[in-house]
Amino acid sequence: MRTTLRMLGFCTLAVLATLSWNLAGEEIDRTLKADPDGTLEVEIGSGTLTIIGWNRNEVRIKGTVPEGEDMFEIEQDDDTISIEVSLPENEWDWEWDDDDGDDDEGERHRRRSGRTFDADDTELEIHVPHGTSLDLEGISLDLSVENVGGEIEVEAISGDVEITGDLTDLDIEVVSGDIQVDNKGSINDVDIEVVSGKIDLRTALGRNSSIDIQAVNGDIVLRIPSGTSAEISAETFSGDIDNDFGQSPTRESRYVPAKHLRFSLGSGSAEISLQSFNGSIRILE
Repeated sequence: MRTTLRMLGFCTLAVLATLSWNLAGEEIDRTLKADPDGTLEVEIGSGTLTIIGWNRNEVRIKGTVPEGEDMFEIEQDDDTISIEVSLPENEWDWEWDDDDGDDDEGERHRRRSGRTFDADDTELEIHVPHGTSLDLEGISLDLSVENVGGEIEVEAISGDVEITGDLTDLDIEVVSGDIQVDNKGSINDVDIEVVSGKIDLRTALGRNSSIDIQAVNGDIVLRIPSGTSAEISAETFSGDIDNDFGQSPTRESRYVPAKHLRFSLGSGSAEISLQSFNGSIRILE
């Protein structure tokens, strides 16, 4: 899944660099009855998405989406609401260039239609019940989530992610973009992976919590309370490891810059694994 996402990301970004779209926006304002512990699924081609938890058993979708048939779709199935905002299809035209008048010798050329791609085509603000779980996907997506306490899963090719609230489970995959998470309570499971970008996570941990953070090219900052109980492992190939809890990293070998740090806090009931290939790791109180 993750390898496929990365390959899709690189291919998609290469394609987007050669395409152009310019679409007029359509205003959206829809309200649906919702399960207080339901699921919201959102898939966006490109744009900005803000999700805010509130005390109503309703989902309200408001903002601007690309204008056109089937560009914006909403479906509701039991406790799940699904929203899809599409990118326009790539259009191809064919023409013959026949300089000598001989059709048999003419050369066929492929020509793309000329439009301009605008990452701000979609701008949505969605209010959901506090306990809603989120399943969010995007190609070029800037995401903000506030005050939502259900499970959150995010997959994006590019764009920044900012999440605040009383979170339980978090799973984020981003190819290129920064991730900032400020959790107000104790989290159960965290799985974050970024190819290029900074990861900054603040959270308390439950007794059997698990945190797994990986960055290929980027820094990792983990902020945890002083009374945390956990087994902690941190590794870098090229980058420093700073630890507010006192223990110092060691070099893997005098011939390579790789460093690792392994230590326990309290009874070590939770597990924390931090890995950055090219970037620093900071473990802060």
